[in-house]
Amino acid sequence: FDSSVVGIFWALCTGGILVLPPRRIEQDIESLTKIIQKEKVSHSLMLPSLYQVLLNFAKPEKLQSLRAIMVAGEACSTILKDTHFRKLPTTRLYNEYGPTEASVWCIAHEILPEDTVVPIGRPIQNSTAYILDAQLNPVPAGIDGELYIGGAGVTKGYLNRPELTKERFLPDHLKGEGQMYKTGDLA
Repeated sequence: FDSSVVGIFWALCTGGILVLPPRRIEQDIESLTKIIQKEKVSHSLMLPSLYQVLLNFAKPEKLQSLRAIMVAGEACSTILKDTHFRKLPTTRLYNEYGPTEASVWCIAHEILPEDTVVPIGRPIQNSTAYILDAQLNPVPAGIDGELYIGGAGVTKGYLNRPELTKERFLPDHLKGEGQMYKTGDLA
C-alpha cells in the first residue's frame, strides 16, 4: 500500500493519467509491456528487480512512451542502471528510498549514466537524513552509521505500540524540533 501513495499522487499531481494494471501483472512481463505500450505509460514506479526483468525481456520499442522510471523497495544495482541507459537512453531513472514510517518517499536520486554507484540519494523537501553513530552523533563522511529520517513526513509513532514507538522515534536533537525515525538501515 505505502508505495501506491507515491505512484498515485506522482501521476495525479503532475497532470498524468493514472493507469491501474490488473492484479499480479508483474508476473506476466508480456502483459505489462502491452499495457505500457497501449496506454502510453510515461511514468512508472517499480521494484528494481521487476524493472530489470522488464528491460531484459521487453523490446525497447515497446517501452518508448516511458519518460521517467522510479525504482524503490530494493537496492538499485549498477547493472540495472547500465541496462536502462543502454535500452532507454532518453528515459529518466530515479532511485527512491523511504520507509512507511517516513511517509514512504523521503530520499531520492536521479541516476545518471556516469554514476559508478547508485546512491539512495538526498532528502527531498521537508525531509532530513542523518547518518549517526551509537551515541546519536553525526559520523564523518565515509564512515558507516545508522540512517535516521526526520522532517514533516515522519509519523508520530506506532498505533498501540508505545514501547516500539519510544525505541524508534526520537526527538530530532540536531534540528532542535520534531522527531526522527531510526530506520535500522546502515549507511
